[in-house]
Amino acid sequence: MVKAKYQDVLDLGQQLNIQDGKIEESEGKLKVWGTASTQY
Repeated sequence: MVKAKYQDVLDLGQQLNIQDGKIEESEGKLKVWGTASTQY
């Protein structure tokens, strides 16, 4: 499962309080959307 491979990245998104987050796994690719308070 691709999502498990990138769990550390998803956890970081939670730590950074990403708003309107969306995760989609399709055709072996993980697509992640969201809005951060800064680009850094």
